[in-house]
Parts: sequence; structure tokens; C-alpha cells
Amino acid sequence: MTKDKEPIVKSFHFVCLMIIIVGTRIQFSDGNEFAVDKSKRGLIHVPKDLPLKTKVLDMSQNYIAELQVSDMSFLSELTVLRLSHNRIQLLDLSVFKFNQDLEYLDLSHNQLQKISCHPIVSFRHLDLSFNDFKALPICKEFGNLSQLNF
Repeated sequence: MTKDKEPIVKSFHFVCLMIIIVGTRIQFSDGNEFAVDKSKRGLIHVPKDLPLKTKVLDMSQNYIAELQVSDMSFLSELTVLRLSHNRIQLLDLSVFKFNQDLEYLDLSHNQLQKISCHPIVSFRHLDLSFNDFKALPICKEFGNLSQLNF
């Protein structure tokens, strides 16, 4: 019976390996990096040398305390931004005014106390959990987030 299971296990491993290879190949098929992982690097600012074609940016678990428009403006194709587990206390959502495709923003586990509102309608995922809000900010602009799922 062990002999019968051996081809199944080998086939399963082969399929898993192919999924990983094909998934990686699709992800980087345009020849430019679009996923950048800068997590756990001890960063205190957003690096300025990020590829212009960056679509997914993970800067979680760093020491970033603030975001400026200049930090994000050159990343016009950004769709996913993970900034969880940083030290951000204040956020002006206008820093994302040049990131019109930004759909996923994770600001969980920061020290956010205040958010200044700005009309952004592309969010599908906005995580503000585990911050230091005395009251969750309610911006009239949040009412325009018709595509927001989380």
C-alpha cells in the first residue's frame, strides 16, 4: 500500500512546485519588479530608490513615524501598501493623492491618533485596527468608499 501512495505524493509535490514556479513567473513577467519587500529593515523613512513600477510594497515592522507626499508620489502604480507595525502617529490621507490605484492599505498596529481626511475612492481594504485612536475618525470621504470590502 505504501508503494501506491508514493506516485501520489510525488505528483502532489510536482504540482506544488509548478504552482510556485508559474506564480512567480506570472508575478514578474513584465520584466520589472512590481513587488518590493522592505519589511523588518529598521527603516525610519520610505526609501527613495524604489522602482517606479512598484505595485505591491511591504514596509511593515519598521520604525517609520510619518509619511510625506514626496514619499509616495513617485509610486503612481502602487496598488498594495503594508505599513503595519510601524510608529505612525498622524496620517494625512492626502499623501496618497498621486496613488490613484491604491486599493489595499494596512496601517494596523501603529500609534495612529489622528487622520486628516482626503478624498480617496479606490480603497477596497483599509485596516486601521490596533492603533491609539480615542475615537475612530469618521471622515465624510469614507462615505464615498463604495468599493471598500474591509
